[in-house]
Amino acid sequence: MSEIINTKIISSSKGPRLWVEGVKLGSNGFVKGESYSRVVSGSSIILKSDPEGKYKVSGKSRNGQSLPIIDLCGKWLDKLYSVNDLVTAKIDNGVITIKLHHEGMALKDREKRLLSKEKLSEGALCYGIGVSAHAISKSLEDSNIDSTLDLAMELETKYLQVANKNNEYLGANTKIFQGKIEECNPEEIPTIDILSLSLPCTGHSPQGKTKNAIKKAEEHSSDATAIFGAMKVIYKSNPSIIISENVVQAKDSATYILFKSELRRLGYEVFETTLDHTHSNALEKRKRYWFVAISKNVSKGFSLDSLNNIKIEKRFRRISDVIKEGESSYFSSQCFKKREEINKKAGRGFKCNFVTGRDEFVNVIPRNYTKRQVSNPHYLNPENQEEVRLFSPREHALIKGIPPHLVKEIAATTAHEGLGQSILYSHAYLIANLLAYHIKELRRQNTIKKAS
Repeated sequence: MSEIINTKIISSSKGPRLWVEGVKLGSNGFVKGESYSRVVSGSSIILKSDPEGKYKVSGKSRNGQSLPIIDLCGKWLDKLYSVNDLVTAKIDNGVITIKLHHEGMALKDREKRLLSKEKLSEGALCYGIGVSAHAISKSLEDSNIDSTLDLAMELETKYLQVANKNNEYLGANTKIFQGKIEECNPEEIPTIDILSLSLPCTGHSPQGKTKNAIKKAEEHSSDATAIFGAMKVIYKSNPSIIISENVVQAKDSATYILFKSELRRLGYEVFETTLDHTHSNALEKRKRYWFVAISKNVSKGFSLDSLNNIKIEKRFRRISDVIKEGESSYFSSQCFKKREEINKKAGRGFKCNFVTGRDEFVNVIPRNYTKRQVSNPHYLNPENQEEVRLFSPREHALIKGIPPHLVKEIAATTAHEGLGQSILYSHAYLIANLLAYHIKELRRQNTIKKAS
């Protein structure tokens, strides 16, 4: 007759304490007052019902019944576990085997990897054309943190094809999954040290809710279940660090509240911030919610607060600095002006959004940019005020601070889709830069600790 009990190591005046109270203790020979033996094997404790044993089963009374208890206490437990560690006690055939819970083992493993591995492994979910993943890899490389992209998961084949052509960090050894992340086979997921993910944002954004006739992101017909895929990957890959980005409305959604709660339960500390164009060197006014989750015992000292005070030198001051004539064709702006008039009469607030070379910022350029919607930014012809054009993919990339080679020689529609749902490049770069500094400081302290 077997039983499995999960319990935590608690603190007492005599040192760490482990209390095991199960319904199967008595039927396995652990009766109050009876003897048992104790053997420590590695990080496990093995207790056997043994008339010659030197330890006694404790107990208490409840409703007139005597209930057996195994009460282990003393500083000797310090060598095996820490206070608040979750342990598993398996009772079977007169033997109790106590070991660190599998989630505790995972925590210790990921923290050890972060401190000791020479080359860290990266993974990215909802990869797109790889802008965010590229920024993270580039930042780690510039900070002298050696890493490789070992996992990339993306629903759209065409975006993976773009990344495979232009993204230098998507290497020959990168394991690629094409399809919904919730449909992946966990057995195929490698161990990852730094995992980045940008879960689908359509259900969270006001525009997405309106278009899909939903009130909550969790009602979205296809995107809502992505969180289950993300957790499946996290459970299996056991990352030391998780970097997540989404629209600001996602922060307080049920999905993200549960997401962060589960990460904390697993032993991560979660750090949150909201970043916009003032935290970047970009020309686009794109606001995004970010969080970083770090395994709790290697999180001390990390903070995102410095991002609010950082001064970033802009590469380009005005829109004219990224313009190259001939990359995109002008067309009459009359169609937009007519649509604006129709919208005005209908009480809709969609207005023309014409941008000049003198402007220092533009509003968000979305993924459906090539549809020429009236409210999207269009560049006004400096030679003819009656003509406008789309920004070219190269210009679009530079406006977001994205290296333009990531969309080199790619069809404009696909390029704009990939860029339109991407981040401001410097956001991910700066966050990864903070993480790189934190990792190096952790390793420095660990080296000093070992030497002493």
